[in-house]
Amino acid sequence: MRFLQRLARKENLLARIICLLMACGLWVYVMTDQNPIIEVRLQQRNLPQNMMVFNAPDKILVKVRGSRAKLSSDNLSAEINASINLKNITEGQQSLPITVTYSGGEIVSVTPKEVSVYVDTVSEKKVPVTTRIVGAVNGDMTIGSSIIPPAAVTLRGATHRIDKVNRVVAPIDISNHTGSFQAESELVAVSDD
Repeated sequence: MRFLQRLARKENLLARIICLLMACGLWVYVMTDQNPIIEVRLQQRNLPQNMMVFNAPDKILVKVRGSRAKLSSDNLSAEINASINLKNITEGQQSLPITVTYSGGEIVSVTPKEVSVYVDTVSEKKVPVTTRIVGAVNGDMTIGSSIIPPAAVTLRGATHRIDKVNRVVAPIDISNHTGSFQAESELVAVSDD
């Protein structure tokens, strides 16, 4: 009983709280140092050439356990392999488990354990290129004709996106031009909506 009374004395209470906080901090440091959380690149394996994957994260978090010598390696994230297997994948929304391997120790946890991806086929479509005039004409000038080489381009990508595209637009800024001129433009794929 005297031990509990001495323990509860106010003059020792502050020192005890400080010691307890320091002990907790050291414990967190040691546990984090022994079981680090590493950000690793998520690879896509066995994807058929005629398929595309959307919404797959580039990186995931992996918590590992191992010897201090292995865990202090500069190439630790390169030694951990994380991947999703797309061998027999079909079109549509898919939930795929993530496979993680680490030869230098043990995998404690993986975040997330699976990913939800959208899979689509790859297709091509030839569409016409049109101009879109941007800016105002200087003075009393008018806009004449425009020649666009090439007149059509071939788009390649996910079928659900390619099917919606009906033309490609080349925006041309005429603000500071007089007479005939040539300009380069970045092409923009456009759908009805």
